[in-house]
Amino acid sequence: MVEIPAFEVLATGVVDYKYPRVPNPLGRATIEQLAAFGGYSAGRNFLPFPDGAGVLLRANAKLQFQTHYTPNGKAVRDVTRVGFYLHKAPPKYEMRKRFK
Repeated sequence: MVEIPAFEVLATGVVDYKYPRVPNPLGRATIEQLAAFGGYSAGRNFLPFPDGAGVLLRANAKLQFQTHYTPNGKAVRDVTRVGFYLHKAPPKYEMRKRFK
């Protein structure tokens, strides 16, 4: 489970898109399938990779997320968490993503 740094959403105004980055939570190379990579929006089901597909997450990789908030008249604090599906062996099909 990865926790994205908390964000304080103001009650009113315009909030620009945010791009928080977090280090590889395992600190080691791993093969993973991450729901967020397949596509996910809060309140919706994720779009998983096809069977046998995954992404190599290197030990020094950082994950970057895109978040967007729409103020609704009440100030709130958001703490988003993302779960991973981990595999011990390389996938049959490697999904190519760029990690910095």
